[in-house]
Amino acid sequence: MATGDHKRDGPAAAAPAKPVRSDAEQPEPAEHDQPAEHDQPAEHDQPAEHDETAEHDETVVSEPATHDQPRELERGAVVAGSGRISVARRVTPVLPTLPFTRWQLARMDDALTEYSRITGLHFSVYLGDLGPDTRARAEDLVDSLGAQSADAVLVAISPGQRVVEVVTGSRARQRVTDRGCKIAVMSMVTMFEAGELADGITGGLRILAEQATGA
Repeated sequence: MATGDHKRDGPAAAAPAKPVRSDAEQPEPAEHDQPAEHDQPAEHDQPAEHDETAEHDETVVSEPATHDQPRELERGAVVAGSGRISVARRVTPVLPTLPFTRWQLARMDDALTEYSRITGLHFSVYLGDLGPDTRARAEDLVDSLGAQSADAVLVAISPGQRVVEVVTGSRARQRVTDRGCKIAVMSMVTMFEAGELADGITGGLRILAEQATGA
């Protein structure tokens, strides 16, 4: 019975089939099929090797990025320890522009000197802002003259405020009346409106000096 059963199963065993290679004849699995090597990350997947070979990553770690630094520092520039760039530059001060020419300044200086000599009073001119209380500011300027304040005749002009103040000291007002001051102010305002600032000042000083001398 055992022999019969073996023969009955024989045709199935003898049927043509793909020959099966022995273990010795079977080819070795391809390199990519080896699980040990397949499980290892590829070279580009290894972060340690990637960080060491990437040039731009080395720059970021070791020093500030090159695009944040000028290739060549300008004169007077230095890189501080913090990495910031400190630059020293020469600054030329901008001088204020005077509303007068040298010739006009010379004329006004001559007028002040001459009228002070003729009258014995102390004539002076102030040009600038007089603050919210223009009269009080002009009187403070006269008081700041000290011993000369009693003989002072001050012409204070604030072009931005369109104000002209004439202030006289305690002795000067005995010779230069309020009426004479008003006439001088009206004359100066007329010249100022015509754009003649320097001529208006010298003309007003002349009127004040004439009042003091009784001319």
